[in-house]
Amino acid sequence: MADNHTDVVVVGAGPAGLMVSLYLSELGVKHRIIDQLGTRALNGRADGFQVRTVEIWDSFDIATRIQSHGSHFGEWALWTPGEEGIARTSREAVFGEDSSRLSTATFHQGYIEAALIEGAQKRGGPLVERGVKFASVTIDPDTSNSSAYPIHLSVQHLREDELEKWGVNAHRKLEDGSLEPADADIEAFGTDPENIRWNGNQNTKQGTIETIHAKYVIGADGGHSAIRRQLGFKMDGANSDSVWGVIDIIPITDFPDIRRLCTILSKHGNILVIPREKGLIRIYVQLPDENPTTGPSSISLNNPNAPIEIFKTIQQIFRPYVIDYKVCDWWTVYKVGQRVSDHFSFNNQVFLIGDAVHTHTPKGGQGSNVSQQDAYNLAWKLAGVLHGQIKPSALSTFESERLPIARDLITLDTNLSRVLSTRSGVDMKDVKDVYARLKFFGSNVAFQYAPSSIVATQSNNDQVASKVIHGTRLSNAYVYNLSSSNRIASQALLKSTGSWYLFVLAGNLLHQPQLSLVNHTGTQLESLSKKYPHISARRPQDPFLRVLLFAANKLSDFVAKDLHSAFFPNHSNHGRDYDTIFGDQQADGSDALKPEYSRNLDGVHQVYGVDKEKGGMILVRPDQIVAWTGRLSDTDNLERFFAGVLGSGTDKSIVST
Repeated sequence: MADNHTDVVVVGAGPAGLMVSLYLSELGVKHRIIDQLGTRALNGRADGFQVRTVEIWDSFDIATRIQSHGSHFGEWALWTPGEEGIARTSREAVFGEDSSRLSTATFHQGYIEAALIEGAQKRGGPLVERGVKFASVTIDPDTSNSSAYPIHLSVQHLREDELEKWGVNAHRKLEDGSLEPADADIEAFGTDPENIRWNGNQNTKQGTIETIHAKYVIGADGGHSAIRRQLGFKMDGANSDSVWGVIDIIPITDFPDIRRLCTILSKHGNILVIPREKGLIRIYVQLPDENPTTGPSSISLNNPNAPIEIFKTIQQIFRPYVIDYKVCDWWTVYKVGQRVSDHFSFNNQVFLIGDAVHTHTPKGGQGSNVSQQDAYNLAWKLAGVLHGQIKPSALSTFESERLPIARDLITLDTNLSRVLSTRSGVDMKDVKDVYARLKFFGSNVAFQYAPSSIVATQSNNDQVASKVIHGTRLSNAYVYNLSSSNRIASQALLKSTGSWYLFVLAGNLLHQPQLSLVNHTGTQLESLSKKYPHISARRPQDPFLRVLLFAANKLSDFVAKDLHSAFFPNHSNHGRDYDTIFGDQQADGSDALKPEYSRNLDGVHQVYGVDKEKGGMILVRPDQIVAWTGRLSDTDNLERFFAGVLGSGTDKSIVST
């Protein structure tokens, strides 16, 4: 088949598009990813990682990049007007273990893109095709032929002189206060160098138009999305006249909280301070309002001296503390605005993610995070349909699940902008309330997808796992591996390989009737796990359902040979799988816990609210979302749930928006 036929085309190689490419590569989906820019991000732009996104990166084994290259901070400080300027009002934890086992971090967009590119290519994914611009998309009306490529994407291969330049804006401040252009920090790692800057030799089609034939298209082409405009989707929301500046610098200051996340409220305007990697900090600063009688402000991207004016406002707000810089890695200005699209998909064939469907201010640190989470939600569903595991009608859940999240984000960002844009004094309760909501939004604690074909309706009368809510990310608990006695986070078991996960909470295995029930359940699960294909073309021999057993006992109370082979599988080529059986407690005689393990010792039964005498089951989707819960005897109900979701690919229904 010609090179211009592929299963999926991803338009846009920012964090959202690259997350799609990473997961599609993991699942063996043939795809192309194009971007009209001639370079990956060089500096600035998105940099904040909320804990939910770190959890997703950890599931792909790439979170080590954040740990080794990013900046981490554990406290948020609030500063308000004092007698001689600003004074610290409070300090509190940004995130605790009650939200996630992982922590927030900052990590500039160049590193984000480099890590995602590296992860995709290690999984056999494609190189980003740079200098390729979306032109138009058409869709065949007849979708009855499953082998057809009904989407025709017209793209223009740009010549080097047509490429949009990346706005670096890096500079050094000289002794006389003038600014001198400088290079930005564009370091990367791994196999990224060929993706940093466009090389005309990489594209032999430059100056030509190509038609790509695909089964699905994903638009990750940013806030000015050409795909969204062609589809006719409307962005609902509003802009304001509030102008903000952003500047990344290595600070020279006596401000005591410069390496903490800070909100500074003052009569001269408001500031957010974000610690960055390599000694940098990011400052968001509220600039003087534009005066309609004197024309637009001189603080604009078109004025190379705008950073001087921006920093005058910063220095005024920081008083009585002194702040200056010599090195600036990036700066920009923007107006506050919040908008969300009325649709996220067209005919369940063209999907939009990230800034293409929700735009807002960067002050909450949510843009790249929610965008990557859109991608994470969509990619496995597409792979499941393409590989015959999931019914195509399930693709409608992308919009039904992600659109409400975007609307909640816009509401939150509107409230945050209102608090941070006032110049007439802020109610401290309002400030703390909006930051509390921001904290839970970033950890996904408050997210809940509605019941659908892939989220079972939850009965209020029979909650087997009383602390587990269908449609939410599975929370974390700590358990001990039976084979190694190693302590492990239950969330860390949920690797993004395309598997569905079934947590079998076995209860007390010292009770013989309970052990018999568990083993009977194992017999049925062994049959079920062979019924459907795996979602990943890279793992066709793996069972689609990964069964993990958790006993409410000490490790010394039971042995693997007492359990059904479904819980301790033996592979002909690789031997036993030793990462499938766990206990809530260490074995007798184990060494005392390390001090840092003194918390969260309740185990999965306690954390998930499962009766230790009865046990239960928790089904988790390939995106770590709870899909179903049931008793150990409910394997028939579990099979019925899967029958409604999975199939041989014979369901060709297309659900129109």
